[in-house]
Amino acid sequence: MTGERDEYDDVRADVGATAPALEWAWIAVLTSAGLTLLLGLVLVTLAVVRQPKAGPSPLQAPPPARVE
Repeated sequence: MTGERDEYDDVRADVGATAPALEWAWIAVLTSAGLTLLLGLVLVTLAVVRQPKAGPSPLQAPPPARVE
């Protein structure tokens, strides 16, 4: 088949032309997934580190003063 053309030559040329674009698309998808996982890890770490302290919540009003 050297030097001969068949009906699929154009299709093979189109697929070959899109190969670099598909490679960059995979790189973008994997990079995005990696960054998403990294952000999730950071958020979970912050949630664990910043646990509320024991005692009354600073968001609640203090208890009313006792009248004796």
